[in-house]
Amino acid sequence: MNIILGTIVGLGIFLFGMHQLEQGLQSLGNNRIKKILSRSTEKPIFSVASGVTITAIVQSSSMVSLMVLAFASAGMIPLFNAVGVILGANLGTTFSGWIVTTIGFKMDLAAIALPLFGLSSIVYLFSERRPEWRSGAQAVIGLGLLIFGLSEMKDAVETLPLLFDLSSLGNMPIVVYLLVGMLMTAMIQSSSAMTLITLTALHSGIVDLPAAAALVVGADIGTTSTTILGSLRGSRIMKQLALAHVVYNLVVDVFAFLVLLPLLPRAMNFVGITDPLYGIVMFQSSFNFIGLFLFVPFLKQFSDWLSKRFGKDEEEYISLYLHNTSTEVTDAGLITLEKEVRHLLEMGMTLNMQSFHFSPLQIGTPEQVQSLQKVAKKYEGFNEGYVRLKRLETLIRHYSIRLESVSLNVKQIERISLLLECARDNVFALKSLKDIQSDLDLFRQGDSESSLLFNQEISNSQEEILRRQLSFLQSDMLDEQRLNQFHLLNDMISQQHQALNEDIAESLRLFPADKNKELDVSAAQVTTMLNVSREILHANQGVQHALKLYFKVTEKVGVNFS
Repeated sequence: MNIILGTIVGLGIFLFGMHQLEQGLQSLGNNRIKKILSRSTEKPIFSVASGVTITAIVQSSSMVSLMVLAFASAGMIPLFNAVGVILGANLGTTFSGWIVTTIGFKMDLAAIALPLFGLSSIVYLFSERRPEWRSGAQAVIGLGLLIFGLSEMKDAVETLPLLFDLSSLGNMPIVVYLLVGMLMTAMIQSSSAMTLITLTALHSGIVDLPAAAALVVGADIGTTSTTILGSLRGSRIMKQLALAHVVYNLVVDVFAFLVLLPLLPRAMNFVGITDPLYGIVMFQSSFNFIGLFLFVPFLKQFSDWLSKRFGKDEEEYISLYLHNTSTEVTDAGLITLEKEVRHLLEMGMTLNMQSFHFSPLQIGTPEQVQSLQKVAKKYEGFNEGYVRLKRLETLIRHYSIRLESVSLNVKQIERISLLLECARDNVFALKSLKDIQSDLDLFRQGDSESSLLFNQEISNSQEEILRRQLSFLQSDMLDEQRLNQFHLLNDMISQQHQALNEDIAESLRLFPADKNKELDVSAAQVTTMLNVSREILHANQGVQHALKLYFKVTEKVGVNFS
């Protein structure tokens, strides 16, 4: 009973220490890791190397996989490069075995753990105003707890061979150890912890070398359970990456179990390793390295095969980015949110064109309107498009709520608030146009000369406004000259509204005193014209304000934008 309790206590301390180590390293190096992931995945070999390096540093393949998923979903790296990082993370996570073997079983743990824990705790408590020091201290606290937990587990199981006849374990088929490693890893959700248990059991003589090797292979299969569970209700790309993890691990682990495991004793003799602990970690690193050697040359073909798996999510028909992206990595989530708000602005622009019966090429060049034409193909008619626009705004709002549930700084919260306001303004603008669709249709049909002239006037002005708004939306940067043009467009919108209202007022002055005398325009039509003019003004002003907010958030303004 004491052995079981001691093992559980030691494992609990070890896992908690590992969690603190991961949290500290994540806080300490999160921004650097994000930059590495986003910049060093241009080629498959670089993406694999990034996965190995980053996972070796932070000792958490789960954290790296989560970041990769977020960046891939945000469109920052393609699927095949994301797969490369995940495969590299498999090799990177084996470094924990080398660390545990070197520190945990070759040094006096008690002499290391408590000083690490005590000194780093003091730094942690007195460094509230120094976030980097505090994060570093948290990581060292985690390392101290990890080593202490390992010591407890070692002490607990060292007497186990004296209490049980281990010969019965030796008679068990090797495949049983494979299944045990797989199931235990799936239960504790940590291949590193399972590697620790295996090394401890091997060090204490509970299992022999082949059994320990089988446990490690089983742990490598079992670690895929985390990605499987995470993708059950996830997006399409989450399922694709989970499938990549499962297929890769199964192929590599079956090869390791059937081919490499029988050759392990000879391999140890060949390289001159006599310590079975180092033999196991060498075996674990070797089959993961061989797996990369087998898969990397065919990574593009593997990713193409993955891209054809699983159907589209229901929300994928509405959003372009949100359905793919986790909110756990804030920077990637914010980039995704910006891209989706831009998609909403483009959808609003296509609806704006449709409400006045403009073709895309009336508003811009083929290159400028290419994205708008793709958006327009997803719905039929203004009403269906408006429903999709509102649904997209709802999805953006829900995504923002999930994004705000993680730890954000003041600047990030402000960015989300501005993006939500941008989306809201754009939807309000289209609501104004929706309310006058039937009136625009009547003026377009033209039962009088005044109706036709009114329709022609608003069409001419709106065509020019939309052309300029599209140009601003697709600008890489608003310098002082372009910013002046943006402000001039605001003035132009107000002036055209005023001129239109003056023309309508002139129609009112033409009404004769003799009620029996007929005019080309009725009082009801004049009222409708005034209403249409007002709603068009609100729509244009709403789009302008939405663009202004979008420029601020995406930092496309090179000068002061008040």
